[in-house]
Amino acid sequence: MGAAIRTSEHAAFETTRARLRRRGVQHPFTGVSSVGLDLDAIVDACIAYEPLLRPGEAFSHDTAALLFGAPLPASHGSPRPLHILSPGTTRARTDGVVGHRSARAFPTVVRFGLPLVTPTAAWIQLAATLRPEDLTAVGDYLVTGAPHGRDREGPLCHAR
Repeated sequence: MGAAIRTSEHAAFETTRARLRRRGVQHPFTGVSSVGLDLDAIVDACIAYEPLLRPGEAFSHDTAALLFGAPLPASHGSPRPLHILSPGTTRARTDGVVGHRSARAFPTVVRFGLPLVTPTAAWIQLAATLRPEDLTAVGDYLVTGAPHGRDREGPLCHAR
């Protein structure tokens, strides 16, 4: 399994700046160094960004849906850009990230050790960009579990 750190914190991990420039060390985001991550995989891409998360921030929108395993259309199925929801007036800003703001605090869940908006919040966020039939497929997945042909995880949220 791979790992990522803020490049500025390298000394705490008993490594040198020269070591961070070696082949095999990735620099997926400004100020982040990582090793052993498949940056084309959604979980690893989020692990690479995690050192930059500020208190209260969570992965959202397409990124959260992908982390939940939701069946997104091909146009939304790429791990990049990552979507990050921030409380308050500031938002995440760096290459490969779309930052969003929320005036209110929002509930989060932890999946793969990463903070995400809830499945319901991710579905609502997707309503602005998905076609109705794709949004319905995501909703069905969230309330019933994995689609046919995949292991069933069970419902991630409940229909009322």
